[in-house]
Amino acid sequence: MNKFLLLLLFIIPIVAQSQSTPPAPDFVPLLSSSVRDYGDTINFEGFLSNTPITDNFWENGAIFSGYNGSGNPVTYDYGINVYTSVLHSDDWYNPLKLRFVDVNDTSAVKPISHLSFYNPVSSEIDYIKVVVYDYNDIAVATYMSTSPEWVSIDIENALGSYVVLDDSDYTAYVIDYVSFEPGGKPTGIINSESSSTNSVVYPNPVDESFAIMVKSSMKIQNGDLTIYNSGGIPVKQYENIHTNSIVLAKREFETGIYYYTIKDEANKMLHGTFLVQ
Repeated sequence: MNKFLLLLLFIIPIVAQSQSTPPAPDFVPLLSSSVRDYGDTINFEGFLSNTPITDNFWENGAIFSGYNGSGNPVTYDYGINVYTSVLHSDDWYNPLKLRFVDVNDTSAVKPISHLSFYNPVSSEIDYIKVVVYDYNDIAVATYMSTSPEWVSIDIENALGSYVVLDDSDYTAYVIDYVSFEPGGKPTGIINSESSSTNSVVYPNPVDESFAIMVKSSMKIQNGDLTIYNSGGIPVKQYENIHTNSIVLAKREFETGIYYYTIKDEANKMLHGTFLVQ
């Protein structure tokens, strides 16, 4: 009897342990963002580092892939208070392709007239060569981006079928916050020069360092940046700005919501907001 009890005492903990520790799954399910629509801004939050991205954003009309022999692009999560999750090519340097499709038939092209994305703030300069092609594989728009920058490309007299991003100068590159407009049918992006969509703050809410970035097609000359607190009182002013990317430090601001205006010698007035937590 004592031997039997000892045997039970030995077996029961093993059974209990096996029931309380289920086997690890063979895969990690991808976290999905909220419901998206065509052209909505794409970010890569919720995806673990090294997650291949292909048709994950077909609801947006976007299909990602490698290009000219490179593999599928993948995510990388820098972690809290940096850039968080971004997208890069399979080995950080190879070309990356983004194809614009009809959400009801991803094999069909739905051309675009405008493309925007972030080339984020980095500890080193990142270059991205951007080439937009039409349905006949003819380049209809090109741009060379230098980080940190919010890239904004209007495609005139032709419609973009897909875009190829490349490192150009052998620098690893990442992208984030991709958006685009279908040809001739804006999806909520206002084109007025006084609109806040011509400038953005990245990241927002801000990290230890952040940047106010002006649309790449708008060259700032002799600009003045004024930052106001939530009560409309100016708290910071920067003069004689000659760059489209103004890098600031979080430590200069108390917790709260801030408004900014940028005015240059051509009398362009831009504005926006950012949050300090």
